Amino acid sequence: MKKRSRRRLHAVRRKRRAHRNYKDSFFRKLFSEKTKAIELYNALSGASYDETVPFEFWTLDNIFVDGQVNDLCCSIDGNLAVFVEAQSTICGCIAHRMLGYVSRSLDRYLAQVDIYGEKAKEIPTISFYVLYSGAKPWKDEYVRLSDSFRTPPGYNSLELTVKVVSMRYPADCPEECLPLELQRSKTLFGYQTLIQYVEEEMKCETANLGDSVSVAISRCIQENILSDFLGKYEAEVKQMILGGRTQEEIMRVRLRCQREEGREEGREEGHEEVFASMLKDGIEPERAARIAKIPMKRAWELAEKQGCRT
Repeated sequence: MKKRSRRRLHAVRRKRRAHRNYKDSFFRKLFSEKTKAIELYNALSGASYDETVPFEFWTLDNIFVDGQVNDLCCSIDGNLAVFVEAQSTICGCIAHRMLGYVSRSLDRYLAQVDIYGEKAKEIPTISFYVLYSGAKPWKDEYVRLSDSFRTPPGYNSLELTVKVVSMRYPADCPEECLPLELQRSKTLFGYQTLIQYVEEEMKCETANLGDSVSVAISRCIQENILSDFLGKYEAEVKQMILGGRTQEEIMRVRLRCQREEGREEGREEGHEEVFASMLKDGIEPERAARIAKIPMKRAWELAEKQGCRT
């Protein structure tokens, strides 16, 4: 009986994963236009390029997140910039993950030149940024690959450095007190505001993720935040947020709120409510169980009761 239940749930997981196989994340969709990508680069780097700068998208598919692309890479004035959306999760291994991007990006570039000659060939300068919007402070301004080396690196060791851009801001924060990057880019400010609005709506214990995203989008449009973009792509953006990692992080917000309201951290009732809510929102049972911190045996039982059948 247990084996049959497990097979059923694995089938459900595969079906849902196929349904959620979106090509772009909200972040990538928002900055997929040349002008917006240049605006993003200027905001994070302090540069002041305009639309006349030589520009090309170099984004690679399926590098960081299974089933959803949450990165952006572009060539600006002959150099490369890689932007990764971390959302609410601190990732101490972000430099490790960037290595794959470096390798595949340079493979693409070096395929156009002769690398076996006597003289060294110029390659683009590559800069790395991870955008972080979590409530937990990410104390490092930069994450270096060498920080995780087993022994101190020598002069002939590889190094890769990622700049951490913390974007979260408190409610009713004056514009002049916003993170500098958000002051420089209205689009980036709008992106972060929408994410925080979704989190605010999800703090209600009876909130539904889909409804919370809809309310957050409506708030932004009413406040003229990304209004043109959201008015055009509202349904698509909603599906992107529902299908992305934001979904997991919002559920963690709900668990945290329950604890802040006085519930015991290990109280089963609250965790099972969150698990059930995630199933309704389309999260696969194994992932939902991991986020809600309930045993898989219990997760299978709850999933069966909720009708997770092929």
